Amino acid sequence: MFNFNKDKTKYGLLPLNKGSNSETSHIFVNGFMSDEKEDYKAIDWQNGLEKFISSADKKFIYKWESSFDYSKLKNHIPFKNGFKHEMKKIKHLLPVGASLSTVARLNPFMILPTSFSSFCLEEWKISKENSIKYGLSLAEEINTQKISNDKIYLYAHSLGVNLVKNTLLELGKQNIFVEKVFLFGGASCIKKENEWLNVCNLTKKGVYNFYTKNDSILKYIYRTVELGSTPIGLVPLGLKNDKLYNKDVSYTVKGHFEYKKNLQTILKNLEL
Repeated sequence: MFNFNKDKTKYGLLPLNKGSNSETSHIFVNGFMSDEKEDYKAIDWQNGLEKFISSADKKFIYKWESSFDYSKLKNHIPFKNGFKHEMKKIKHLLPVGASLSTVARLNPFMILPTSFSSFCLEEWKISKENSIKYGLSLAEEINTQKISNDKIYLYAHSLGVNLVKNTLLELGKQNIFVEKVFLFGGASCIKKENEWLNVCNLTKKGVYNFYTKNDSILKYIYRTVELGSTPIGLVPLGLKNDKLYNKDVSYTVKGHFEYKKNLQTILKNLEL
């Protein structure tokens, strides 16, 4: 049994509509920097999906440690040493002939102060590690809350996609399959093809990978912190699998945080 120390009063699989006797469960997982407030009821998910899922179905939000330690942020105020001082630190990183304004437009992460950038990188590393640990923990909770026999639908955004991937791989070890998985703007590396193939095969009706070419967060910042790796929220998963459905939603979704407000539009032609 997987186990690690977590505050069970703040984190874990929390029901949004207690008392439901439905045998269908929907689980929502948010991404990086989305550590929810105590009164968070996943209204953004629920409103976006209200036309597609029954109000009688069980609904859960999975809360996990995904945010900055804001208590440390005050020590990393951008440019507190002055703009010129910080620019000197990154001047050697600029491409030959490139102006600072051009680089700032293409990859704003590069012009952040080095101390602040290091802080962000460290917090990303912690959250990414948490996405693995909490992914395994979610698999265990699905068992302990006795919904493993339900028709389970998983919905994940951003780094929550990496969490859900690890959940599915762990469930596979227990021969537990889910109905469908919906991935939005996934901040998870495209290269681990064997893992993604396993994820597809651990669903009964498929994995839907929604991506947009307009995602500056994934295009520049993710690739910077992940040393050039390409995330699945930016391009289609290039796998040959009958249970994989890549959906380019660039025409509707113009940025990383635009998915949930556009759920009804991007899902309207799908049978959930």
